[in-house]
Amino acid sequence: MTLVAGVQLDGLTPSRRAVLVDASTGKVIRSAETVATLLPASTSKAAMARSGAKAPKLTAAGRSRAQLPVISWTADAPAKSAAVAPRAAAGVKAVGHTTFYGDVTLTVTKTSTGFSLVDAARGKGSTCNSNYTGNTDFGTGDTCKLIVAKKAVFGNGKATDPNTTAADAHYGGAVTWDYYAKTFGRKGIFANGKGVGSHIRFGFKGWKNAAWNGTNMVYGDGGKYGSMAALDVSGHEMTHGVSEALAKLGYEGDVGGINESTSDVFGTMVEYTAKNPKDKFDFLIGEKLNYNGDGKPLRYMDDPSKDGMSHSCWSKATADDDPHYTSGVGNHAFYLMSNGTGKSAYGTTKSCNGTTFKGIGGIKVSKIWYNTIRDYGTENMTYAQLKAGMIKSANAEYGKNSTESKAITAGWKAVNVA
Repeated sequence: MTLVAGVQLDGLTPSRRAVLVDASTGKVIRSAETVATLLPASTSKAAMARSGAKAPKLTAAGRSRAQLPVISWTADAPAKSAAVAPRAAAGVKAVGHTTFYGDVTLTVTKTSTGFSLVDAARGKGSTCNSNYTGNTDFGTGDTCKLIVAKKAVFGNGKATDPNTTAADAHYGGAVTWDYYAKTFGRKGIFANGKGVGSHIRFGFKGWKNAAWNGTNMVYGDGGKYGSMAALDVSGHEMTHGVSEALAKLGYEGDVGGINESTSDVFGTMVEYTAKNPKDKFDFLIGEKLNYNGDGKPLRYMDDPSKDGMSHSCWSKATADDDPHYTSGVGNHAFYLMSNGTGKSAYGTTKSCNGTTFKGIGGIKVSKIWYNTIRDYGTENMTYAQLKAGMIKSANAEYGKNSTESKAITAGWKAVNVA
């Protein structure tokens, strides 16, 4: 297996394609993208074109290779980050004037020069400013300066201020940590008690995407409409790390859609548990971003096909599409299992097979989903295997033929997963 490093179609999003080549013929047997992003690179490229942003040209360095034994999410060249706090008292509360959520409480570290965005209560997760640096051929190598303020106040509520988007990212990291710790007893993405870095303003001006590179979070500045660090986005990207740790989920075929859907499911649950009054809970992804300036979300769970690209129902063609679009099958199933068919407080949906049934709520479904990825997930998992695993997990938790088990079965059948 060879890892080919470079950038994706937008000219900036990190790319690490795991390529399996036939040694006798030199032909590519299969390849898979291993850098997990919020959006397909083609989507961020189109959005940047509309806003006038341009990516730097790809150089020959982007075609260098490194040998790996298996597909891995881990970056082979982690970013050089200056986000290391000096020794000081920890656990101080600060105010973050965020882009999306009003004033929120942040946990920071008091230093001799002020207050730094290092959260000692959550594994020393930190937030730093890449200030539009980074190796655009590899998507890493940025110089990220730890954000320090003289007073325990970060941002002014406007995304044009880097400390505001830093407050967004720091808040998202904390809420995601708390969700996994309180719900599953999981402290940190890799359950090792360590937080991760959130790098804002990564790359160049106008990059409209976010990514988990196996080591830390990177956020573009979002271009004209500002911050990319919404709660469900932070939860989505960090969940890619959790999926890596639990099952090393792959990124092509059905499992690519499962990988992206898992991140959407838990990004949604992170948003739910935050209970922020500025962010009414929903089954939408990226609705706070105003990504295209039309007020529409990036993805819909009640009917994924509403975005014009995603799959609401599984078919034989599903596995051949981009994982961000095939995730619609899992997202639709999650919505149906949670809310049932017909009209709910979160939307109106129907099954793909004409059946009707009631849901059991997102809290139960997400716990069953997590247990399934943990216990049955593999790098080549299919939607049929995810369904079978979730039925086993529901049976173990609630009993065979329980209401919960029946809802899981009905939900997957409703999106044509046999």
